Amino acid sequence: MAQPLRIEFPGAVYLISDVAPAGRSIMQSDDARLQFLADLTTVATDLDWHIYSWCMLPDRYSFVVETPGGDLGTGMRRFISNYTRHINRQNKCSGRVFRGAYRAILLEPDVWLMPVCRYVVLQPVASAVVATPEEWPWSSYQATVMSTHVRSAPLAAESLLSHFGRTQEEAVAVYADYVRAGIGQPTPLAHVMPPGILGTQTFVQVVTEHLVSRASEPSVAALLLMLARPSLTQIFGPDVRRERSQLPLRVAAAVHLGYSLVQIGDHLGVHYTTVSRYLRAAPGGRREVPPPVH
Repeated sequence: MAQPLRIEFPGAVYLISDVAPAGRSIMQSDDARLQFLADLTTVATDLDWHIYSWCMLPDRYSFVVETPGGDLGTGMRRFISNYTRHINRQNKCSGRVFRGAYRAILLEPDVWLMPVCRYVVLQPVASAVVATPEEWPWSSYQATVMSTHVRSAPLAAESLLSHFGRTQEEAVAVYADYVRAGIGQPTPLAHVMPPGILGTQTFVQVVTEHLVSRASEPSVAALLLMLARPSLTQIFGPDVRRERSQLPLRVAAAVHLGYSLVQIGDHLGVHYTTVSRYLRAAPGGRREVPPPVH
């Protein structure tokens, strides 16, 4: 399987996540969790990464990282290789410890850094593992709020808290209130735009400018075309149900712009075969039902 193209530039901020293969709990033991943190710390220290938030659950992890050197791919390859080797040695086994290519969502930090950091530390609550973030020791929440540090844990807590108050005491209190206010709220990932960007159109333009110099690469050229196209929300409007008479034309436009039937169906809340019927109803719409493409 081809690896997804990573958008890299100095100072880029990402939400990184991955899951274990089916049936394998890669961070069930404290030894495995401490190894994860140790390997991540090594890479973060060597490359001067800033980790703003992190969380580990038995079958998955996520963290928010700033890469001053624009070297996400280099660092993640090193981290995954080291952790895989260490965990397989601990468990006397072999093979992948993560399901596949990690997910990297590029964030506009001025808009989304705080909501995404909150989303990360609330994952144990959202997964019904605990009732409050304070109860879960394997996230950055305790280290940020209670100044209790998991051994070997990388964290740019002071930088994160500087967004919430002028003094340490004020910042911790405001941050804790902010995190608690996020319990039960919709995920910020609902706003992620293809190809994995969470930000305003102004930010998308900044990202595009970083990529223009590599436009001769086919994968980069395809990415630039994707960045230039309108989002599904822009195509269908805020109330797609009210505009049913316009759906065939808008579905046809979305398909022409490269969106798959599955992507359109997910946006509309319908099965991809229903989207195909809308497409056939549009002037010049195709008749065949293509297989789903995610």
